[in-house]
Amino acid sequence: SVDVITCAAPNLWGFWAPHDITEQKIAAVHRSRAERILQLAASEGAEVLILGAFGCGAFHNPPEIVAATWAEAVKAYRQQFETIEFAIVSNKDRPSHNYSVFHRIMTNAFPD
Repeated sequence: SVDVITCAAPNLWGFWAPHDITEQKIAAVHRSRAERILQLAASEGAEVLILGAFGCGAFHNPPEIVAATWAEAVKAYRQQFETIEFAIVSNKDRPSHNYSVFHRIMTNAFPD
């Protein structure tokens, strides 16, 4: 069976973007949502998680902040899942910026 968890990322694009938002506030929102998603998945007995570059596309969230925040959250929960993967659209001949950032940060956070 497959379960789906939905959670909106902060919209930081154009008209919808808060004008007074700081990197610390962005990180705090992502930390809270990441922890909630991981907590919910663990409580429901999920074994495999497929995650994305949460908000780094149309909503223009900074991938450096998002990837670092998710790496931190995953460290606290990784023993509760068989596999946690980040599926980020890219092309092997020309990786996307989001892919490059997530790959670098996750590789450094989880070298094994």
